[in-house]
Amino acid sequence: MAQMGATRKWATNLRKWSVLVVVVVLLAVITVLAVFRLLEAKIARSFKPSAIGQTLPRAQTPKANFNFTYHSLNGAPHDLSELKGKVAFLNFWDTWCIRCVAEMPTIQQLYNTLEKDPSIAFVMTSRLDTPARMRLYAKYGHYNLSFYTVNDSDIPSAI
Repeated sequence: MAQMGATRKWATNLRKWSVLVVVVVLLAVITVLAVFRLLEAKIARSFKPSAIGQTLPRAQTPKANFNFTYHSLNGAPHDLSELKGKVAFLNFWDTWCIRCVAEMPTIQQLYNTLEKDPSIAFVMTSRLDTPARMRLYAKYGHYNLSFYTVNDSDIPSAI
């Protein structure tokens, strides 16, 4: 019986010591993490970006050329630069392009809303369609947008 009491006492002491060791280890881990975060914050505050950007000369980037020539369905040439000062809704499309055909009713609705605004121009340019095909497309689709043709070689690389 005395041996059972001693075993229980020993087990109780072992549990107490185990709990104490776990608590001490947890406190040590928390302390190490807190010190690490404090040091990290101190290092971050002391960091200053270099001033190399202020010492190097600024590179001059050439202005992009967005001007190009497109043609009305009657063959009259136009330059995009003629629309300077206006908001230009520029759309490259073709009658064979499913997505282009799908978006056309929405563009027509937008055009109907804004067509009386002189500061907005719609330029619907087709790269591969003939003027006759575009006229048919507009007629059967009931589109009254301004359709134009353009050659791939006339489109600047900036676009």
